Amino acid sequence: MDDFAGMFFCAVRYEQWLRFHFLEDVPGKEDAAMIAVPPQVAERSLREEPELSGLLKELDGREVSLGHMRDALAAWAAGACGMAADAEALAESLRRLAEDKGFLRLMDMHNGWIQELADREAGDPENTGGHPAPPFSEWTAAFYRWLAGREASFPGSPAAMG
Repeated sequence: MDDFAGMFFCAVRYEQWLRFHFLEDVPGKEDAAMIAVPPQVAERSLREEPELSGLLKELDGREVSLGHMRDALAAWAAGACGMAADAEALAESLRRLAEDKGFLRLMDMHNGWIQELADREAGDPENTGGHPAPPFSEWTAAFYRWLAGREASFPGSPAAMG
């Protein structure tokens, strides 16, 4: 996986962590959601993942939309790799990702893991939604443990791609 793909996948994992734990309805807007990170969590994240601070600032308090999220993640990944962040360069980088079977498989695995988490949470009668979010580093480690467990069942899986 090239640098842009790796950084983009990091940004996706971070955005999904934010979305999974800190998604709220937009006040006064029907069918709209936003990422609203509590100040103490934002402070912890800025301290523990300073490299992601720009992405946190771009996503926190913003309404969730496919276009904004995609553009913010791609621009952050490009900047983290020292690449040009102009629209044409980003579009080309995203096009390459959309054609990369290994990257797409890794994204599918990540989406499957998140769905398992959501299903488990929804099926837990004790879940009141009040559990604290784990630090992003723990969320990432849990995903890679899950992925490594799948590698044994599915030879050639992308467990080593992160």
